[in-house]
Amino acid sequence: MNARRRMIGFWGVRLVLAAELLVASSVCAAAPTDSADSLAAPPYDPKRIEQLIGQLGAEEYSVRQRAQEELARFGVAAYEALNEAANHPDFEIASRARYLLRLIRSQWATDKDPPEAQKLLEGYELLGTNERSWRIGRLVRLPRFGGIPVVCRLIRFEKSELLAGHAALQILYHEPVDRGGWAKLASLLREHLVGSQRRPALWLLTYVDLRENPGEVLGKWSKLVAEEQEFLRASPERMVPGAASLLTYLLAEAYARAGQKDKAAETAAQALRLGGTAEPGLLRARFQLALTLRRRGLHAWAEAEYRLVADQGAAVDRVVSFVYLSEMLHDVGESLRAAEARREGLKLLQNLAPAVREQVKESLLLYGIDPADIAARMHYFEACHWLQQGDRVKHRQCLNEAIRANSAEIDTLIALAKLPDQTDAERQNTRRLIDKALLLLRRDIEESPEDATAYNQAAWLMGNTQRDLDEALRLANKANELSPENAAYLDTLAHVYFAKGDLENAIRFQEQAVEIEPHSAQIANALKAFRAAAEERSTDRAKPRPEN
Repeated sequence: MNARRRMIGFWGVRLVLAAELLVASSVCAAAPTDSADSLAAPPYDPKRIEQLIGQLGAEEYSVRQRAQEELARFGVAAYEALNEAANHPDFEIASRARYLLRLIRSQWATDKDPPEAQKLLEGYELLGTNERSWRIGRLVRLPRFGGIPVVCRLIRFEKSELLAGHAALQILYHEPVDRGGWAKLASLLREHLVGSQRRPALWLLTYVDLRENPGEVLGKWSKLVAEEQEFLRASPERMVPGAASLLTYLLAEAYARAGQKDKAAETAAQALRLGGTAEPGLLRARFQLALTLRRRGLHAWAEAEYRLVADQGAAVDRVVSFVYLSEMLHDVGESLRAAEARREGLKLLQNLAPAVREQVKESLLLYGIDPADIAARMHYFEACHWLQQGDRVKHRQCLNEAIRANSAEIDTLIALAKLPDQTDAERQNTRRLIDKALLLLRRDIEESPEDATAYNQAAWLMGNTQRDLDEALRLANKANELSPENAAYLDTLAHVYFAKGDLENAIRFQEQAVEIEPHSAQIANALKAFRAAAEERSTDRAKPRPEN
């Protein structure tokens, strides 16, 4: 492997979904506030909130004022009740409720939020829909769940129902698969969405219950999914693209966990049919579904979604789907099928008119795909297949085809460096190509010093070819510093430690990678190899040494 290290970014894919979100622009007019005191809310108490709203219309000014101040301290917890009170027949109650709603909407960021979250929320209420949706995605992906409290606020009182749904969907798309991460996320969702009756909030709160009490909540989740499917049929313009399908896939996953395989397959097939693919926004949503299903280890369902986009999408969508499908198939050991998927994408690209082909190649870069890698990795996957079959002649032939297609394809360079029985000329040529690739990567680092990708690529190439291991370790650590909790980057760091002979750290960081991405076969296999090497070393040390 490593297209994830080359251009695609693999698990941490950055897609341009925000620009495709099919929602109307909505601008929040409230002015920001410098104080976060009102967000230091008392415990959620719906009866007290209702009582205080009634007191907003009291005859005594002091009573009205105290009620308003206490409701302000409740902050987002009082949002839904205040939203209803904004249309109260009592003018005093309605006007004060509207004032409090404006106050709450100005509290997007607080001093308790991480600096990255505060920066993403600068001027949020003045942004257009596409920019808001992009920033929501960034907030969800902030390290250590730093943006989740903010996203929960947006789910609760973002004016646009579609953006609130988009925010909830982003959380589900990026749900951590490790136990510790899930426990932290579940706790934050319960804390910051408590009492909300907005549909996207109910998705998340019910899903938390489903994960923790599947037997008791499966029926409730099934009912919620049925309601959302009906909502999609009745008001498709009010449904976030892909939402009904994802919720239905989560129901199918719950059936699978409960051992109801037929029910799971039937429900997954239903999810595949939902929502359609006629518009670009829907296609992007289906592609995001495929990524999410893959990350959850639901490979057959992910393949169906990839192929749906490949069948019905525009040229760039089709090529992208074949490329990502090929990476998934290779990761699970189906290298020949991976090569065939690449070949389909390559054939599609080659059959385009020259001008259109160049436009598509430019668009592929937005997905982190180097067009030269499509053919190169097709041959590389074929090489992996023949190596699995024990045919070293065809293995070598396919590697040579891959390097002719792209002389900087990193995994091919690594495979060539490891070939046995090379001539001096072959070794020198491979070394020259590796030096050239490292030179290009160092230039990328100089041009984009805050982008983790090139650091990681260089460390992966060095670590797997025994080149400048101290520098490789420095680069791998820098990649992890810039992009923490990234399984691919932790995997690279572990491989560099392994190359240096530090098995303890190799195992430690590989275990972290597996915890974050437990469904990656190659990451899991690497951990097995590291543990086996450590056991072998321990056995060798325990053997009695012969006397001189």
